[in-house]
Amino acid sequence: MKLGTKIMLGFASACVIFLILSVFIFSLLRQVNQQAQDLDNHILPVSSLASDLQANLALQALFT
Repeated sequence: MKLGTKIMLGFASACVIFLILSVFIFSLLRQVNQQAQDLDNHILPVSSLASDLQANLALQALFT
């Protein structure tokens, strides 16, 4: 096998490996995106409400 053929096969195999890794990483990032959306939609509003409640209780304690 000629050197040029070996180099071309090495480059082609590297491209295939990078393509497989890209698909794998893209699928993992979709899961992370979904979890971030769940956090933003469900957890953070509750945390904000708890913060507001704590501030209101502190203000009420100051004025009583």
